[in-house]
Amino acid sequence: MVEGSGCALCGASWGNVWRDVEGTRLFFCCEVCAVGFTNFVERAKRDAGWSKVDRVRIVGDFRGRKGSVESGGERRVYFFTLNSDGSLRTFLRTE
Repeated sequence: MVEGSGCALCGASWGNVWRDVEGTRLFFCCEVCAVGFTNFVERAKRDAGWSKVDRVRIVGDFRGRKGSVESGGERRVYFFTLNSDGSLRTFLRTE
């Protein structure tokens, strides 16, 4: 589902938070990143009308992230920012 090592949202290597997202156990550095990642995936699924997501790719930092999601050969790309509690502040489809 997610490529690379480290936190699934920010890439940090510290911390010890684990969550099952879309049937895959993912590592997060902190609860905020776990909540933010899950909120992004759920919002992207709702926006696209999908029941599941096969792959997620996220680049960026606290100023804003570009997230792409794929499901069944379809792809959507979004720009999003998070509040300090992991809730979505900004969510815009870019492609």
